[in-house]
Amino acid sequence: VTSGLPVGRTGAAIGYGPGQPLFRSIPRTVFFLLTGRRLQLHGGGVSTRSFIHMDDVSTATWRIAPEAPVGETYHISTKRIVSIRELVEMLCKMLGVDFEAAVDVAPERLGKDSAYWLNSDKMRALGWVDRVSLEDGLMQVIDWARRNLAQLEKQPIGYIHNPCRCNIRSSSHSRVPCGSERSATHIFRVPRILAPASLFSTFFSIFIV
Repeated sequence: VTSGLPVGRTGAAIGYGPGQPLFRSIPRTVFFLLTGRRLQLHGGGVSTRSFIHMDDVSTATWRIAPEAPVGETYHISTKRIVSIRELVEMLCKMLGVDFEAAVDVAPERLGKDSAYWLNSDKMRALGWVDRVSLEDGLMQVIDWARRNLAQLEKQPIGYIHNPCRCNIRSSSHSRVPCGSERSATHIFRVPRILAPASLFSTFFSIFIV
């Protein structure tokens, strides 16, 4: 309880789904494979992850809000663990791309997590189950990327911290006027094809129950 407010907390595994920015592993891989770019697989892709579709994260959050005891923390995750290499191989197969022709093995990034997954048994005790299989979720991302490929070509591939709003196109695809380019507090809009950054960049949510 904080300041007298009843709150609960959640921690999710690696969220994904249509609308993620391209610096995230799944949309980046799909984009590279669709456009013929060679993908770098750091460390051979041996690190493991649990990927959970944002629809399942949402249903878990809605389950917790009315039913969970105040002050509890819940992990939201699937029970399926895959390596990054397995994930890329799945996407290559779905897109009919030869893995060896599309991927370069690169040195591992310093400080990269070797594993990222959570125990969701406590969450499942509330009656919640994840319903979107990894295969179905990946196909959703592929379909989204194909529909919006021309616009995705205009988006930055790498992570940009607090980008200047003059480099971001609005939902109407018109250039946003450049105000104070160096301001750390300016507000910018992104194309409708991209989901709000907070949807995918925040692993923990704190809410009133």
